[in-house]
Amino acid sequence: MIACGPERREQPQPRLPGMPLQCGKCPKQSPSNAKRLKLSPKNWRTLKLWREAKATFGRCLTRRMARDAIIRRNFAELDAIHAQVGRAEQAAQFSLLTMRS
Repeated sequence: MIACGPERREQPQPRLPGMPLQCGKCPKQSPSNAKRLKLSPKNWRTLKLWREAKATFGRCLTRRMARDAIIRRNFAELDAIHAQVGRAEQAAQFSLLTMRS
């Protein structure tokens, strides 16, 4: 099962015959560990709001929301995580490029 769309609805993910499971590559590592790492509905709403704020340069936020210290703190954390993931992806791509040279 994979979560699809903004509502993260669970849908079956078909595999070709003989295709190995992808749990080793997944950050959750295993189905038993996945539940512990699953975002709560509240966290999904925060992530959705952060994505909308990024896409609209903050114009989707009300003045009250823009002044809210908790929202600002959560957005700062999400920005930091996003930057960290970007750096990790760049490092992995650089590693692949240097291996091919």
